[in-house]
Amino acid sequence: MAWEEIIKDGQFDAIPETFSWGQSASFAHMINGYAIMGDALGELANERLEEAEAQGSWRGTAKELWLCLFFEHRRWRHFGESPSGKELKVLNALCQELRERLMVARQNERDELLNLLTP
Repeated sequence: MAWEEIIKDGQFDAIPETFSWGQSASFAHMINGYAIMGDALGELANERLEEAEAQGSWRGTAKELWLCLFFEHRRWRHFGESPSGKELKVLNALCQELRERLMVARQNERDELLNLLTP
């Protein structure tokens, strides 16, 4: 069974320890960021990306970071290319920070995230 299937049961420790952009596409789309946040999604993602590029790290809750990951996958799909160089480094950092947040998420946060998964 793929790790993406295992996390549907709230077992976020199934996410690879070194979680990277290249592994994150299907995971990112397990939620629908547009349905969750609407037009505010782009604003959140752009703000957090700008901060991450300036500071070298991402901030936010697991939910916010997952929403950012969803948006970044949509953004790069729209670009029609794959990130590389510093862009890829920032996106890999997003994946890793999201994994870390999911590892320490309390049960109520886990439940909220699992309720956001698309069927």
